[in-house]
Amino acid sequence: MPGAIAVSPSPLEVPQNGSASTTISEANYGGAFTVTSSAATPCGGLVTFTQPSRTALTATAGSAVGSCDVVVAGAPGQTAPLHVDVSGASVIITSRNRSKESSR
Repeated sequence: MPGAIAVSPSPLEVPQNGSASTTISEANYGGAFTVTSSAATPCGGLVTFTQPSRTALTATAGSAVGSCDVVVAGAPGQTAPLHVDVSGASVIITSRNRSKESSR
């Protein structure tokens, strides 16, 4: 009997204009996994998904930032949620104090 679907990492953090991958597993199940965008927080226009292998899922983000949810399905009746966050680049500004050396 198939077990619960595990998705790791979850949530999935995807950089703006970048990609990130997650691994899908389900004990005693060797079939295909499907990914469906949530009706409440759809991923269309935010990220696209590809499955480079049966147990891998890659999310690729464009220029938009935000979050969405998908449902990963495996064996009949087995699903797992996956929250996806797309974040923009951070800019860190630091200040350097320059001291003047005095000549005596």
